Amino acid sequence: MITTAITVIITLLFGTPVAYLLARRRFRGRTALDTLIDLPMVLPPSVAGIALLVAFGRRGLIGQYFNTIEIDIAFTQTAVILAQTFVAAPFFIKAATAGFSSIDIELEQAAALDGASPFQVFRYITAPLAWSAKTIPSSAST
Repeated sequence: MITTAITVIITLLFGTPVAYLLARRRFRGRTALDTLIDLPMVLPPSVAGIALLVAFGRRGLIGQYFNTIEIDIAFTQTAVILAQTFVAAPFFIKAATAGFSSIDIELEQAAALDGASPFQVFRYITAPLAWSAKTIPSSAST
């Protein structure tokens, strides 16, 4: 329960801005970022686990630097949180991107013209409308 709660918080804090960015902006590297987000969804779980171990293990690409300062990630709660985030965050980001994309920009602009700050526009207009957005299922049943 603890690792799942932490994973949800991390996913919300970091995934929401990424989803908003993907839905609202066109920028260099957008396709690469979108592809990188899709990667955990197409990898088999065993490959994802091995990739995380290679990256964050004691002799891994990133883990070796943590190991020099005596921080072990492999086989800890931190590793569980990393794995859960790696698997779950792309699904949230894709759904949130679809939700943000479905909102008419004119609604946000109208709120801004009425004096709402960017945070207020996001809190009172964008987030509630994106939360209730209906997406088309990939396999529509007839």
